[in-house]
Amino acid sequence: MNMELLAPAGDFERLEAALAFGADAVYLAAKEFGMRAGPANFSPEELAAAVQAAHRKGTRVHMTCNTLPRVDELDRLPDLLRYAQQVGVDALIVADLGVMKLAQKYAPDVELHVSTQAGVVNHETARVFYEMGA
Repeated sequence: MNMELLAPAGDFERLEAALAFGADAVYLAAKEFGMRAGPANFSPEELAAAVQAAHRKGTRVHMTCNTLPRVDELDRLPDLLRYAQQVGVDALIVADLGVMKLAQKYAPDVELHVSTQAGVVNHETARVFYEMGA
């Protein structure tokens, strides 16, 4: 089993620190759909620049998309998912089954990871996520 050092990158300064200190992967969020509200998070332009900077160092970018969006928020999600794939995000970290299905549709080339926010506490839930592509 390969170990991976995954570091949080709530803004560009923290991203640069993670890259400087050898993170194998970073996780970050766009301005919407990320559970951590405290960090500045990344605008679309910053997200593209962050992916480029990380990939130059051989570092993967995992974008959190781990909120539980309400119906009125879902209309904005496909554009973000398409954009994440377009700029080269390596993986999406999701908590919601609906978000996972949308990710499969709008960002089919991006890996799916299950967020700790999903609350997987038994093997049946883990199996369902696995069967869904996580």
